[in-house]
Amino acid sequence: MATDRTVEIVVIGGGPAGATAAYWLARSGHDVLVVERYETPRDKPCAGLLTPRATTQLAAMGAADFASTNGHAITGIRSLSGAKAVELQWPTHAGHLYGGWAIRRDILDVALLAHAESAGATIWRGWEATQPVADRGFVSGVRAERIDTGEQAHISCRYVVVADGANSRFGRSLGTTRSPQWPSGTATQAFFASQQSTVPWVDIALDVREHDTASFPGYGWVVPHGNGTVNVGVGLLSTYADFKSLNLPQVHHDFVESITDRWQLSRLGDACELGAGMLKMGGSVSPTAGPTFLVAGDAAGMVNPWSGTGIEYAFETGRLAAETLIEAFADDDAGLLALYPKALENRYGRYFATGRLLAHAIGRPGLVGQLQRVSLHRRSLLEWMLRLSLNLLRDDETGPAEAAYQMASRLSRLAPDQ
Repeated sequence: MATDRTVEIVVIGGGPAGATAAYWLARSGHDVLVVERYETPRDKPCAGLLTPRATTQLAAMGAADFASTNGHAITGIRSLSGAKAVELQWPTHAGHLYGGWAIRRDILDVALLAHAESAGATIWRGWEATQPVADRGFVSGVRAERIDTGEQAHISCRYVVVADGANSRFGRSLGTTRSPQWPSGTATQAFFASQQSTVPWVDIALDVREHDTASFPGYGWVVPHGNGTVNVGVGLLSTYADFKSLNLPQVHHDFVESITDRWQLSRLGDACELGAGMLKMGGSVSPTAGPTFLVAGDAAGMVNPWSGTGIEYAFETGRLAAETLIEAFADDDAGLLALYPKALENRYGRYFATGRLLAHAIGRPGLVGQLQRVSLHRRSLLEWMLRLSLNLLRDDETGPAEAAYQMASRLSRLAPDQ
């Protein structure tokens, strides 16, 4: 049995980027269909941390109440080194709301899709977009298959938003590739039961290591979810010389052992199984646009190379993709899609390039150790490092974080991009 459908826009993937794009498009009156592979909620490997940038985007979509109802409020970051801890509240920024939340991805993704649906988007859950219908880069449709029954569908459309995650099979079928010389990351995470799950701080440990070896580029985290569980994870940078030889599950295990007493951790059975994923960082995927398609979120490599966070950039790029298409419809001009990569570059290009330079610089364990020794004894340094890593730099004021960024940005302009 085959199904034929005609819509204005098809969104591939119903995660934060896809659901956000669908919401803004539907809210503007466009006929949008989301093709989402998973029919039931799934807990994607993710810390589930919404920073102030993400909180701002949720509020813009009219979904702020969802966070307060379903999430656990996070006051800020607690930087750890052994027994020493420094509590750092979220940096303030005139353009972003103050505050953060911890929300499990299975809960967040379902709510975002429902929100897009309430705005008028159509959601096909349990369908996989198998291939584009395209000629010389002009996508005019999508072929899809219902996973449980094998039913085939041909969906005709004017535009496609590709938002099917870091692996992005659909994006690769359109020719998207990651720049292999640019840094990437690998992260592992698992949920544990914890008697400290209502703590309002996210713990960040900069001295992760395997057994008793020297610490290496990356960090460990503990995100409390307020419901008796915490998310414990480790993220590592590919710029470390011995990156491929590291036993990442062992690194995660050692980190868990180091914080078990502090967080009073215990296993959650199957929920404690280790999840892992690759982080395509710093806008490392291209092209992000074609004659009739745009790429957003993890599918475009939109993960912050300073911090490894990606939900806020999924929200922002999903919205930017929608705004680009809304303008293209209003002017009846598909050529406006070419403005999307330029908008990404204007918004994130220099910040991401500077982050990539930093990722290469801290690929040396010796430098990592020096940074830890200096930063963990200077609260002011930690505060501006947090502002930098969260991309909450101020336009109206030049403080230490802004000055340090400007200097690093000048260096990144002189260095070959890697």
